[in-house]
Amino acid sequence: MLGRGVAPIASGDADGVFRDVRHVVREADLAMVNLESPLTRRPHTAANPHALEADPALADLVAAAGFDVLSLANNHAGDAGRESIIDTVFAVKNAGMKGVGVGSDRADALMPVFL
Repeated sequence: MLGRGVAPIASGDADGVFRDVRHVVREADLAMVNLESPLTRRPHTAANPHALEADPALADLVAAAGFDVLSLANNHAGDAGRESIIDTVFAVKNAGMKGVGVGSDRADALMPVFL
């Protein structure tokens, strides 16, 4: 989760966010993680009070830690609206990683990723 309290930490000490796990993640043949934050600049619109949206630029931080694939399908994926899901997909792709579980439509969301 890159939103809420993590965002200021990432801005102030980006290298420190994954410091304790980066060496393990980078050595893996394939590293996958669940991304609980929509990567979007859109405002939080969900009824739940948990605003987990994060700056799309933070995708580069996750990529630099060594992650290859991000599961994007979770209960907060659309907290800033349907468009925030697409924003997240693009941020992950632009950072050189693969996203799974969501897409522009159902067929896209169910498309397998082969690495």
